[in-house]
Amino acid sequence: MNTIGIVALLATLALGALAGFHYLTRTRKRWVVTAHLVAAIVALAVVAARVVAGPPGPMPALVPPLLVALALAGGYGAFRWLRRGGGAVLGLHVALGAASFLVFLAYIRTS
Repeated sequence: MNTIGIVALLATLALGALAGFHYLTRTRKRWVVTAHLVAAIVALAVVAARVVAGPPGPMPALVPPLLVALALAGGYGAFRWLRRGGGAVLGLHVALGAASFLVFLAYIRTS
């Protein structure tokens, strides 16, 4: 379960970086954004399943899936508000996504 979670989060991060590249070059690819969303939903499900099924860790078990869910919500908000100056929401989305990956790694390392 740990490997699947790491792969799902890495795929989400890689697709997010690709979507960000296309956003910055103004060559938007809708399929990249859709694949990023699907990978994020899969990652949330896997992280939540790992936390529920695995042994308890030193940090509260709610933290890893909560960060992934907040990053997912931030991505939706950034997508909705980007044309109206949602750059701060996009930055928050990127920070939460990276933090959720690192926190998940710390969680599985210590449990």
